[in-house]
Amino acid sequence: MSAAGVTASTAALQAAGPGSSPGAALQSLRVVPVSFHVAKSVVVCHHYLHSMPGGTKLAFGVFLGARLM
Repeated sequence: MSAAGVTASTAALQAAGPGSSPGAALQSLRVVPVSFHVAKSVVVCHHYLHSMPGGTKLAFGVFLGARLM
């Protein structure tokens, strides 16, 4: 992509107004420790390997509001 293409793309994003940037959504995310059992249930249900890695000592969850994502 040329410099002109980057400038045009940036200008289009700025013209789109609020909500066009992921910054607002990222600011509402929280990363907090969760219990091993909560983490394991999420990983087993949603990860493509369906298993928790051995030796896991810490687990963190990403929350959007009160919802664990």
